[in-house]
Formats: sequence, structure tokens, C-alpha cells
Amino acid sequence: GSVHDARMFANSRLNHLLKNEIIPPCRSNVLDEQVPVFIIGDPAYPLMPYLMKEYAGGGTNSQEQYFGYRLCSARNVIECSFGRLKARFGCLRRAMDINIRDLPNVIYACFVLHNYCELK
Repeated sequence: GSVHDARMFANSRLNHLLKNEIIPPCRSNVLDEQVPVFIIGDPAYPLMPYLMKEYAGGGTNSQEQYFGYRLCSARNVIECSFGRLKARFGCLRRAMDINIRDLPNVIYACFVLHNYCELK
């Protein structure tokens, strides 16, 4: 809400673990090719070895612009997924009055229940 996602990420434990290589770089097998796994950020995020974002100003040539278009499309799918999740579980749209240590379990339960509902 009141703090941009990029600032939240910059101050997150995940960012700290990735930046200090406590979580090593990840790779995934795509079409028999090992490719790096990245977090996708909007233009407000800093470019980092583990975080991909669009070129500044949308890119200077057609290849950079196409890359930005595809990256933005992927980010939109993710944002729509979170929107659907928040629409289904109102508790995710506001602060929760629970122990902070229980919060990951509540969010995980919402993910599981959401995926179950999507199958039905």
C-alpha cells in the first residue's frame, strides 16, 4: 500500500540473502538448456544479477523494446494472479492482526486454497 514494492524488496530478507549469495544463483532447464532464474521487477526496481527489469526509457532499439514488451507481459500475468488471489481472500488486502511468525502460513494457506479453487 503505502510503500512501493521496490522499497519493500530492497529492505527484504530475500534481497539480503540473494545479494550476499546466501541463496546461490538458480538455474532451470528450459528446452534442454540451463537458463538462469530471475525475479522480474517493474522499472522502479534496480537492475541486479538476480533481478531483471525493462531497459530505461523503454529501450533504444527494436530488440530492447521487444524485450521490454515481453518482460512487461510476464509481469502483468504475475500481477493479475496476485490480484485474483487478493480478490478471493480479503484478508490479503489489509493488515492482519496476527503474530508475524504466523503470517507466512496464512499466506501459504491462501495460495493452496486458491489453487484448489482454480482446479474446480
